[in-house]
Amino acid sequence: MRGVFFSIGALAFVTGAALLVATALAKFTPLTGYSAGASVVLGGVIMLLAALKRYRGHWSFVTGISLCTLALAGFGGDIDAYASGGEGGDFLFGAFLALMFFAFGALSLASSYKLHRCLVRLEQIRTEPDYEDYSI
Repeated sequence: MRGVFFSIGALAFVTGAALLVATALAKFTPLTGYSAGASVVLGGVIMLLAALKRYRGHWSFVTGISLCTLALAGFGGDIDAYASGGEGGDFLFGAFLALMFFAFGALSLASSYKLHRCLVRLEQIRTEPDYEDYSI
């Protein structure tokens, strides 16, 4: 799983950096491009740090980071659309979607943390000298 975390983190970091450069060169609206690029870079950095720390959250961690990144990236565009003359109903719907994606991502991250703690504890038990005495 560590290799997957490294791969996803590196890909997200490079993609987010490219999105930031593309936003600057193409003169996209600032909140749309910069918030999306920054959130993707942040998600990539978190994935790389998890790989370095040997985090054992598995796919629920990847899903949680992806959903939180999607929420942050989408909300910047929503704010930008509202600031350029959008309707309040559209803003509230976008805010609801961002909050929903963030909530689902946070729940997935909480699940991955419990899985990480459980797997770390199992590894500690297996390295104890009296491991053979346990019957599973």
